[in-house]
Amino acid sequence: MKKIILFFILIIGNFLFLRAQSPVDRVLQEVEKNNTTLAAIRSQVEAEKTGNRTGIFLHNPEMDLYLLNNRNEQLQRTNFHLVQPFDFPTLLGRRSQLSRALNQQLDYEYLQHRQEVLLEAHQLVIDLIYLNAMARELEIRLDHGTNIARSYEAMLNAGEVNILEHNKAQFNLFNARKAAELNAVERTFLLTRLQALNGGIELEVHEREFPVPLIPGEFTPWFEEAVPGNPFLLGVAQEIAISRQEERLARAAWLPSFSAGYMMEALPRERFAGFGMGISIPLWENRNTVKYARLHTMAMQQRQADLETRYFSQLKGMYEQAKSLQELSLNYRSMLQTLESSGLLLKALEAGQISLIEYMLELSFYYEAVNMMLETDRQLHKVLAAMQQFAL
Repeated sequence: MKKIILFFILIIGNFLFLRAQSPVDRVLQEVEKNNTTLAAIRSQVEAEKTGNRTGIFLHNPEMDLYLLNNRNEQLQRTNFHLVQPFDFPTLLGRRSQLSRALNQQLDYEYLQHRQEVLLEAHQLVIDLIYLNAMARELEIRLDHGTNIARSYEAMLNAGEVNILEHNKAQFNLFNARKAAELNAVERTFLLTRLQALNGGIELEVHEREFPVPLIPGEFTPWFEEAVPGNPFLLGVAQEIAISRQEERLARAAWLPSFSAGYMMEALPRERFAGFGMGISIPLWENRNTVKYARLHTMAMQQRQADLETRYFSQLKGMYEQAKSLQELSLNYRSMLQTLESSGLLLKALEAGQISLIEYMLELSFYYEAVNMMLETDRQLHKVLAAMQQFAL
């Protein structure tokens, strides 16, 4: 029942982000399936879970056999001892509970590693979408630069412009071409990193548009819904549970332990045999163990409160940052739609109303605004990705 409730909490906590993450769903699923680091951690978790269950059973029985000879009297004696130690049932139960708590903690640690890997993959996809969008813009700019360079080449041959104007057009084309090439190099590098996260299997990201960002209307309700699903905070809470189990185990360790055994002593003409019991009273060995466990639990509770406060502040700052970036992105789009004048500039250049340097200068303002808009979108989606991963 607890797992079912947690599942629905995770769904609610992520609902506001579902549409925003749709372009990266396929990539994240592939990375989670193929990532070699996560595969190694899963194997390690299974091994450690088995190790956590190795100390919860009865102690091994002890058996002694002695064959004793007296050469002077030519006597032979045989001694045989068989002893089985028993812990108090409460102690065995506490060990089993601690084992289960430790195994649950291993699951949360795996989820933390998964969270880190998926966030890295998500950030890479966001960067690739940004580079794809830039590639489209740079392709348009390269076409403009090519057309202008060709026109000025023809005008130079016709004696209508001088060599300086011609060279400016060539420099403009060169810069546009190199910008597109550098963008392609960066994209290839990021795809290589994404391939490494995907276990060496190639992945492609073709999206050129960022999804519409959906930000929670209010931060505090979202945070309260997201906290139960955060692996790191769950791990801290589980550490408290483990510490409490260790405290109970330390108390149970003060209970006496028992042993039952069989003993036989055989002489040439006589034989003695019988059963016996023993008890071990812990008087000194476990001194301060209960006190230590109790103090450790208190320290972990303080750490949990501190981490929740820090996470709240950090995510609150990210939430405010996302709101500001979203507003800035909307402002850029509104301005670009209202003030887009590249067509008018080209007509003015062709009509000789402005010089080439004036054309490139004016057009650079527009290009810079487009670049800033795309960069703002990239930063916005990176912030949202970090907030989303908090609740995974």
